[in-house]
Amino acid sequence: NKSIKAGDYTEKFSNEELQYQLIRNADEMRNSINQMNSKFLESFQELTQIKEFNNGQEKIQEILQTHYRNLNVLSENIIISLVDILQISMGAIYLAKTENNESYFELIVSYAYNESRYQKRSFKLGESLVGACAAEQRTIHLKKIPENYLSIMSGLGFSSPKSILIVPLIFESKVLGVIELGSISDFDEYKIRFSETSSTKIASTISLTQNDII
Repeated sequence: NKSIKAGDYTEKFSNEELQYQLIRNADEMRNSINQMNSKFLESFQELTQIKEFNNGQEKIQEILQTHYRNLNVLSENIIISLVDILQISMGAIYLAKTENNESYFELIVSYAYNESRYQKRSFKLGESLVGACAAEQRTIHLKKIPENYLSIMSGLGFSSPKSILIVPLIFESKVLGVIELGSISDFDEYKIRFSETSSTKIASTISLTQNDII
């Protein structure tokens, strides 16, 4: 092919050599097509995720733009929306409170939690994963769940999540609360990024609602 392109028609091939070259060219073409298909599929998946991300953020924004006079109602709508958008199994919101000059985080609302009477509903700063998330002001992604840490309640009974994501609600460098999410599958980068982006808007809205109530 190179010789013919250069104008040299003297190159000769035996049948075996020609067959080898044709097979090699066909393999190279097939590999190129497969690579193009892979890149196209990756681009399509990225565009789909971007569209889903933006649509999800719009839904969260609609919830947050509603005027609330009750933190429990606001928190309930937030956690239901997150569970639905992320297609996960469970979720809860803990809000910061202070008593005797000591901060703690109390469970305000939960979705699909098995809330036994022995389960703690509040944690001090640094206590358990919820308190640790608040103290360190960073997201905690846990894949190995401690035994009996959480149970998912459904119509089929109880089961344990395979992965937990705990995100702090920070507004003006202050932790207002913590969101805890559980899933029967692992949280991928998309869901983690979505939760962290949402947490900034949620924290701002919670702060405004608290001020309105005051």
